[in-house]
Order: sequence, then C-alpha cells, then structure tokens
Amino acid sequence: MAAHARLSTRTFARSFAAETDTTPMKWLNTARIDRARELLETTHATISHISQTCGLGTPANFRQHFRRTTGTTPSEYRQTFTTT
Repeated sequence: MAAHARLSTRTFARSFAAETDTTPMKWLNTARIDRARELLETTHATISHISQTCGLGTPANFRQHFRRTTGTTPSEYRQTFTTT
C-alpha cells in the first residue's frame, strides 16, 4: 500500500493511522474478515475456498483470524447468519 501511495512505509503507516485510527494491517484483516462473513452468509463455498478468496491463506489461519475477530467459528457463523 505504501508503494502504491508512493510513500515510505513509515510515513504511510503514520498517515493511515491518523486518518483511520487503525494500522494498515488491522484494516486489511478487518476487510478480509468482512468479505469472509459476506461469503459465509451468501454462498455454500468451502472454508478452504473462502480462506483463499479473502487472502487469509490456509483454513487454519482463516479460522484463527475469524474467531479472534468475531468470537465464533466460521461454521457457527454460517449456521447462524446464512441467507441462502
């Protein structure tokens, strides 16, 4: 992101935090989890597919980030909030 903005990593991180009250990495992880939630609610895609699509790597990594952010597992979330 810093390279895209043509800023040094440090300058970008400071500017980003000043504008958003969060770090670039936290913002990115939140965006990835939000996309995963949407896919869990609206598709029958596998956990493996969702983890790859959202940029969270392995299913185990996805489950760890998802649980830390939402307090529940992807499967429990899907059971509770599925709309399909």
